Amino acid sequence: MFAWFLIVILLAGLFLSYFKGVKRERPWGKRAVAACAAGVIVLGLGKAFFHGQPGPGASIVANEEDRLSSQEMQRAKLIGQGLSGCLRPGAKVFFLGYMPTDMRRDWDTVWPAWQEGLSKGLGSKEWESAGYFGPASAADAAALSAALAEKEATIDAVVSFDGLPTDLHAVSIYAREKPPEVAVAFRSEPDRQLVRTWLRQKLIRAAVIEGKLYTRDDPP
Repeated sequence: MFAWFLIVILLAGLFLSYFKGVKRERPWGKRAVAACAAGVIVLGLGKAFFHGQPGPGASIVANEEDRLSSQEMQRAKLIGQGLSGCLRPGAKVFFLGYMPTDMRRDWDTVWPAWQEGLSKGLGSKEWESAGYFGPASAADAAALSAALAEKEATIDAVVSFDGLPTDLHAVSIYAREKPPEVAVAFRSEPDRQLVRTWLRQKLIRAAVIEGKLYTRDDPP
């Protein structure tokens, strides 16, 4: 699109140079016409031979998507490793978290990465998604309980890629006789003492902090 805009500008310059320069025998007229004509030819040839080829901007976007996918897949893999061995085949997993930049842009990159990474960590693809809720760290226990209300009787695990509410103990799933397994990845440094408390009280099974997996047997 930008190339076409330049071509239009150069064509306008060519005609102006001809009528106001060449026709009036101004010394700069022929040089200006030649320069504009050369520009139109170069841009025209470029559009003809490189039409449809991705430019630098496309490469930057593709590289950023690859980086994002790899990063989120690794986080999901570590979470899967933390849950490995404690989920039955066909387990239903509820997801919490946010898209790193924009949901409309990131969903098609991040969601497949979460799925693939979790399967790699679990060592199995025999699980199902039971739903998705937004940023968990921005919610309190009441909001998270409301988000899980329709699913909590059937879900086997809750996975968060964005921390958890500090009043986690008050979330309704823990009132069940057998609460779902909970694993969490943090995007920034959490209160490690709080994470240790969650692990000790068996509110969570695993936590990922700065790319490292912590469990009840190996707390942060």
